[in-house]
Amino acid sequence: MNLADAAGRVRALGLLVVLTSVVCALLLVFEPGDRHQPQDVITGAQGPFPAAFADRPPSRPDHVIDRKLDGGASLPSDSGVAHGLAVERTDAGVQAVNLRTGKVYWRYGRGGDEQVLQLAVTERTVVIGYWSHGAELVGVDLRQGRPLWRANVWNKHGAQLMRLEDGQVVVPVSAGTLGAFGERDGRRLWTVKVPGSCPDLHVTTVYVLPRHLSAVHLECGTGNDEESGLVLGIDNQTGDVLWHQETEGPGSLVRAGAHELIAPDPDSPATVRVLDVNRQGISTRATFSPDSWEPVASGSGIAVSATDSRSQDDDHDHDDLLRAYDARNGHLAWRLSAPHGQVYGLPAVADGRMYVVRQPSSADVDDRVQADLLVLDAKTGHLLHTTHLRLPAGTRPDGGDLTVDSVADGAVIISRQHRELLIATD
Repeated sequence: MNLADAAGRVRALGLLVVLTSVVCALLLVFEPGDRHQPQDVITGAQGPFPAAFADRPPSRPDHVIDRKLDGGASLPSDSGVAHGLAVERTDAGVQAVNLRTGKVYWRYGRGGDEQVLQLAVTERTVVIGYWSHGAELVGVDLRQGRPLWRANVWNKHGAQLMRLEDGQVVVPVSAGTLGAFGERDGRRLWTVKVPGSCPDLHVTTVYVLPRHLSAVHLECGTGNDEESGLVLGIDNQTGDVLWHQETEGPGSLVRAGAHELIAPDPDSPATVRVLDVNRQGISTRATFSPDSWEPVASGSGIAVSATDSRSQDDDHDHDDLLRAYDARNGHLAWRLSAPHGQVYGLPAVADGRMYVVRQPSSADVDDRVQADLLVLDAKTGHLLHTTHLRLPAGTRPDGGDLTVDSVADGAVIISRQHRELLIATD
């Protein structure tokens, strides 16, 4: 080999190294999990990562943090609490609030006219559903508030719903098609075509059951203001549809035990069915006929239904009677009636207990309202303890607006009128 050939090969090798470096740099730049887009607006974590309430001895049961959210923000029903943070929606995006102090820990937002439709929170990740002219999912790290991944999904009307369960984000990805993304990396895990005619579908609930089974409850819009429901049994490892069954519309199906769902009988509206669910399908275990069926909470083998037993005025719907049903057989387990002049907000069931706020039924009260947080044994209805909540001046909890949104990390998250945040700790 002469010197000229050797020099030419060296130059060619050097050019190849340069091109390879450029390609690698471009891949890093455009990797969605490692880069902030120009419209991202991030205020990083402020101070050390907060500890959950449960990590320390309990606070006084009547300790309440009260704060108004920024810029007319709201605490959506699909918000969440994890590791001492409450994640809530703002005008621009989302923010995480330290439960102990009420101070903002981090903020994440987007520029332009994009709107936050949904939030889902786990112990590691916040998934945000955005909509403006299309739809996008954004995975955000819970500790730092920084984006991990993005995924574009199908959105015809800006109203499709996503659910995050067991590390999978389940959402419509095209007309009549459902998909799942990984919680931490946004990787597409599976895609299924929904059986039958359900092009405009909405994911209302996802229940993760034993043996890699997910029961996905869908609302199917028909275009003429009618709604129908569909439950899919999906193998959440492969995405295979194991079975499907029609149901009533959204909100009618609740999970009350490891294998039990409870739903109205579509052929007999006055009858409610206890359903066994497994990989082979759904079968009716028992039926019962309650005076009314308005499920408001479930878990720990119990399903709770609320009733307005006193008022006949449709404009003032107050829940003053709670009934709890056994998920094994549909039998009435217990009932709780509010004293005269008192009503219940929406309850929550967690760790074998039911949490509910009892409050005045009328807004015509003094400037400083007192309400009570009741903690009951979920299976028996036995009252474990009562926490008196002396709310800030001007609180007018009319219409059952004091609602237990979630129970986590030793904190009971309560929302009230105008969607401010109350944090009762124990």
